[in-house]
Amino acid sequence: MAIHVDDGIIMGEDERQTEEILLKLENQFQITKTTNPKVYLGIQIERQPDGIHISQTNYASQVLEKYNMQESREMKTPMAMTTPTNDKGENEKNDIRFPYREAVGSLLYMTSKTRPDMAFAVNVVSRTLENPDKIAVQNVKRTPRYVKGTRDSGIEYTSSDSKTVKLEAFSDADCAGDVKDRKSITGYVIIMVLSETEYCYIINHRGRIYCSS
Repeated sequence: MAIHVDDGIIMGEDERQTEEILLKLENQFQITKTTNPKVYLGIQIERQPDGIHISQTNYASQVLEKYNMQESREMKTPMAMTTPTNDKGENEKNDIRFPYREAVGSLLYMTSKTRPDMAFAVNVVSRTLENPDKIAVQNVKRTPRYVKGTRDSGIEYTSSDSKTVKLEAFSDADCAGDVKDRKSITGYVIIMVLSETEYCYIINHRGRIYCSS
């Protein structure tokens, strides 16, 4: 059961227990019930024979429209492989008219719900909320262009009859890769293999200060 302000959703295998929970809630609060909802907090829920698929297709379209990027060219990645920099001071703060902070917030909502593939890109642009420069704006505009070509993407939860669960973990790091503060970025991926075709991924990263002597 998940509750957010005045919206809630209950999932379970036992329909009788679910009904009992709803009955107790009805005795305490005035609620409206919907069986097998297709949308929850802007998250679309698609039931499949072997599980469910959640996405934010409609929300992604609203984000593109909100920032006038419906006709923008699609990008294959949420951020550039390398961030352009200029040590001569040409990348100084400018009068930025693009709603930078608001755009980051819109993208952050997607990454925290159904789009972990954009998490690192949004993390990078969120570092300059107070004083974004032109390059930062270019970066934050790139992610919606990636969303445009992947708006149907999401997370799929599948059931498995396999009793064998295999864990695989990988990690790597660059060396003082951030040209501004010389922090190193460490990332790791943990894969839980449920069967030959079913996987669960946990992806994360963090910045560390690299010092050489």
